[in-house]
Amino acid sequence: DALVPDVDDVVGEQRNAFPFDVAAGESRAIWVEVRVPPDAKPGNYFGKVTVKTDEGEAQIPVALTAWDFQLPSTASLKTHFGLASGLIPAGHGVSWEGDADIRARYAALGLDHRVSLSGVADDGFHGDFDHFERYYAPLIDGTANTRLPGAKLTTVKYVGNQTSVDEHRRWAEHFRAKGWFDRLFDYTCDEPPAGWHRLECVQGEV
Repeated sequence: DALVPDVDDVVGEQRNAFPFDVAAGESRAIWVEVRVPPDAKPGNYFGKVTVKTDEGEAQIPVALTAWDFQLPSTASLKTHFGLASGLIPAGHGVSWEGDADIRARYAALGLDHRVSLSGVADDGFHGDFDHFERYYAPLIDGTANTRLPGAKLTTVKYVGNQTSVDEHRRWAEHFRAKGWFDRLFDYTCDEPPAGWHRLECVQGEV
């Protein structure tokens, strides 16, 4: 489940995560993320977190170990985290025509955590590669504005017409020409229906 941040990572705006109430006999968890700079020296680091309540405050000691290696900006394990086509317009109150920039921001936020939102381009402009290049190409070639320099999507979901051989071919040709073909895939079906045995599949080369 999504966690409400203290400050939004994407636009830097304050959110309403804090303060919050905790009933007697209950507990709450707070997720704290620490980014270690690439030039940090290996070793042990110590600090503290201050938790303030109506009754006062508490100092919680924190210990962090920085190891003598760096993780690559792009994950070595390919991932596909889905982003349903209607979520952006519904959640942000925008039209399909105006959500590409927001989608690209979500994808960049994912790359900041080495996660690929591979269905990010499912914005209704499926056959418009100029549109695709404008908003999503930087996420694939490593030039997007991400905290991790050079971070790239490890997978890109085909979002065109599932029954069109020509459209599959156009996507394949475009991605081959750009050097991205190794990341393109077709998510054909999710949770097969009860009548799966009646589904006819046509397999061919694209």
